[in-house]
Amino acid sequence: MFNSKARIQRQTISKALENICNCDSLLDQVDDKKSDNVFRFFLDGLKKADVVNSKEHEFLTKRRDLRRSQNEELPAGERQMIVRSELISRVQKAKRGIDTLVPENTERLLRRLLSLGEIPIDMLCSIYCACGELSLFSSKLAALNAQAQQPIGENVSGATTNAQGRLLIFDSTFLLMARIQHVFADMRLEELVGGRLHCAFYRWTQRYQKCIEESESMCFVLSSQAGGSSNEDSTDSFRSNFQRNQFQAMRSQKQPFWLAENNDFGNTIETVPLIGELLLEEFSRGSPNSNEINNIFWTFSQMSCLWLCLVQWLDAQQPTIGNTPRQAMARSMREFEIKLQQQKTASEKDNKDNGERLQSLSYSILIARRLLRQIADQRIKKEHPYTWLVGFAQRPLPALPFGRKMSLLRASPEEISEENQRLKEANNYF
Repeated sequence: MFNSKARIQRQTISKALENICNCDSLLDQVDDKKSDNVFRFFLDGLKKADVVNSKEHEFLTKRRDLRRSQNEELPAGERQMIVRSELISRVQKAKRGIDTLVPENTERLLRRLLSLGEIPIDMLCSIYCACGELSLFSSKLAALNAQAQQPIGENVSGATTNAQGRLLIFDSTFLLMARIQHVFADMRLEELVGGRLHCAFYRWTQRYQKCIEESESMCFVLSSQAGGSSNEDSTDSFRSNFQRNQFQAMRSQKQPFWLAENNDFGNTIETVPLIGELLLEEFSRGSPNSNEINNIFWTFSQMSCLWLCLVQWLDAQQPTIGNTPRQAMARSMREFEIKLQQQKTASEKDNKDNGERLQSLSYSILIARRLLRQIADQRIKKEHPYTWLVGFAQRPLPALPFGRKMSLLRASPEEISEENQRLKEANNYF
């Protein structure tokens, strides 16, 4: 079809491609910049469009690969190019699967998205972004997150799921939306969740951002759904009971403080500030038992988004003089990361279910790693580069009299002095 419309002979196209293939310097520069075999992908596209046949494609590909092998400065070899090509195809296939998602495949697809290296979420989001459909993708995740939050036994598409499946959907979508927000920092939170302001991810993230913007510590607030009214007496009673029972079970038996069967995961997320406060008290009193602290961290493998929430809570806590407990807790969490990585390979071989939990927790750790390092090292976070520009753009300029420039030609010294002062104030304003 290409040849009949353009009336170009196949021999002419083949000769032109050979001439392009001979442009070693140009193609090497493009390959170096893109870290890829650009000419090969170009030929793949032409073959798919039936512009060149298999024999011509193979001849030109081998010729270009031979010339690439003679340049030692190019970053990737043939095997890496094939792996990358397969990876792109796998991501594109995953996008088609998400666009036509059926309820039966939801859990399996989310497991693949959380599997590091199988379907890179950043590459998948880039494809959605290029199509202008990133908000549609993230809103699907928000819908799943909101539906799996409460124990109603159904996901967003109406398919029943068990308690562990509901936990998987909630946990996975929470982490994936957190990753999207991290990579696409300019995306508004309301747009990311597609207007689903009741989902747990939106409520937690909005609260965290508000604490950061207003420089306020994030305190535990007793939810009415979790235990009655939120007055001070009820909160103290809930805190004492939680510390005596659930927190003690976490530190001694690695037992989660929630039940997947009948629990509202939104309330589970809201309990993170309480766990953080109890942990911070442990570090404030001195050197806590490292095994007990690691047992508490280990319970987060059952619901990995809690690790990310705990790091964000720690980030929102206002620094104190010396800041020792906050820093010590962050360093303890980093030490746990190292131990987890050492156990991960062996656990994946011995127990598939345990390996999946470690894989999910590793993904949560990956998202929070940079922030946790900043807290542990007491680094000052960089302000968003556009914040101050937007702030200035929204402020009105000082009013200057219209036509003042012409009147100054006939102005008295006092008027000139007054105008200079006005200009000085305008300059200081910025």
